[in-house]
Formats: sequence, C-alpha cells, structure tokens
Amino acid sequence: MPKRGNAPIHGEMLQGTLDLLILKTLALGATHGHTIAYAIEHRSEDVLQVKHGSLYPALHRLEDRGWIS
Repeated sequence: MPKRGNAPIHGEMLQGTLDLLILKTLALGATHGHTIAYAIEHRSEDVLQVKHGSLYPALHRLEDRGWIS
C-alpha cells in the first residue's frame, strides 16, 4: 500500500482542488478569470500556476453546478 501523500493527483481530485481554490478566491468578492488566476498564484507564492486552459473550464463547471454565476 502506498504511503499517504505519495500518489499523484489525477482527474477528479485535481479538478476538485482547482474548484476549491476558485471558490475560496471568489469568497473574497466577485472578480474575473485573470484576477482569479493571479490571486491563486500570488497566495501560493507562485507555487501554483493556473493556466487559462484549466481555469475557464473549471469556471464553466462551477457555473453549470449553480455554485457561481
């Protein structure tokens, strides 16, 4: 059995992580995609780099679920 934390992050877990980061950012106030990406990168001290190719599908997914508008 692999030790906890050693398994690579894939699929739904990665999407869920991005979704939570976006929701946490939007909890501070409404903003646009570029600002969301910048805020996540800034708060993580540039450890997390959010690509627009991942950000916008995540925003659409959250919108489809009715979590954001």
